[in-house]
Amino acid sequence: MNKPWDLRASECFGHNCTTYSKRSDQFVKGIYPTHITRVMRNRLVDTDDKAYIDFTCGLGSNLIGWQNNFGLPTTLEVEAAELVKSKFKLIERLKFLKTGSEACQAAVRIARAYTNKKVVLGIGYHGWHNIFIAQENPGLGCVNEFYYKTNDLDSLIHRLKQEVAPTQISTDDIKEINFSDIAAVIIEPVMLDLNVKNKLQEIRDLCTKHKIILIFDEVITGCRVPKYCIAQYFDIIPDLIVLGKALSNGYPLGIVGGKKELFEPAYFISSTFAGESSALESLIKTLNWVTPSKLNELWKQGKEFIREMNSYLKAVDLELYGLPTRFTWKGNETNRAIMWQELCKSGILFGKGSWINFQHFGKKNFLTKTLRCTKAIVECFSTYKLEGELPQEVFKRF
Repeated sequence: MNKPWDLRASECFGHNCTTYSKRSDQFVKGIYPTHITRVMRNRLVDTDDKAYIDFTCGLGSNLIGWQNNFGLPTTLEVEAAELVKSKFKLIERLKFLKTGSEACQAAVRIARAYTNKKVVLGIGYHGWHNIFIAQENPGLGCVNEFYYKTNDLDSLIHRLKQEVAPTQISTDDIKEINFSDIAAVIIEPVMLDLNVKNKLQEIRDLCTKHKIILIFDEVITGCRVPKYCIAQYFDIIPDLIVLGKALSNGYPLGIVGGKKELFEPAYFISSTFAGESSALESLIKTLNWVTPSKLNELWKQGKEFIREMNSYLKAVDLELYGLPTRFTWKGNETNRAIMWQELCKSGILFGKGSWINFQHFGKKNFLTKTLRCTKAIVECFSTYKLEGELPQEVFKRF
């Protein structure tokens, strides 16, 4: 590409930046470099290979030297954003952040800024920020931010079909919600059940009809399904999508992306570390490595693993339930704890949310070992007793 880096950035990022303090109009525009490429002998180097003694110090994040985060945008940010856009075709503009929670909060802010409305309806878990936790227990310290949670897709569809959508929270200032109040609907399109395509299409149609911004929270499903995300897998395109977790292979990264026009209003979303290098380097390596054919193979391996595990687990009233790459355990709570206990003794860890990754079926084939251990434990299950404590719920544990 021969385009100037600032132009390339403007074609990727909302407001042409990940961090406002680093944007070109914050300096002497036309004189200052717009992007940094690297550090060389403790100096920042721009795209013309000119070196600078730097006092911006990564907006104060650099103490010992200069690495990983800088006071100006980097070409790496632009390259990472362009790669994300090439894999997730529904994304025209985006913002990098550090967590899925941040990105979900940002998606709601963008939707409210675009619609000039405040009410948000949702399903699922969208992070720890105030707006999403006010209805949960424990939720102390949170206040209602006009977010109303439904239990499932059917309940959401029912609400969107009503002239008035009732709230779950009794407040003094809102007794009922009209469609004219609703800025956005935010959902995890698929949590554990893939048989929801028709329901998602109905929600998409209802949101379009009522001019409501539809947000898909794919922090969990992004890069874990064929075609990279549920939106592309089902060909049901939300207005905004939130990504994270697997995209940067363990490095802290959140992404909110979507239609260009949604990123134009004067909202404020900015973070010192939005453009730090380590997560973006890992993002680029991950997305360059994970091809559609590899995702299909991951999907295939996970499906077969769950099928074989369930052939053993049914004898002890347990079942793995969910997607081929992400699942949970269903069945007798005590039996589940005993299974986890004995698998842990064998060097195998499960949790309430469990995932398959590419290393599980590599040269050592951990899936085969897990199946072998599970079979052996089930065959002697009556001899085991729970030695530790039952796992507790995150919410409502008080």
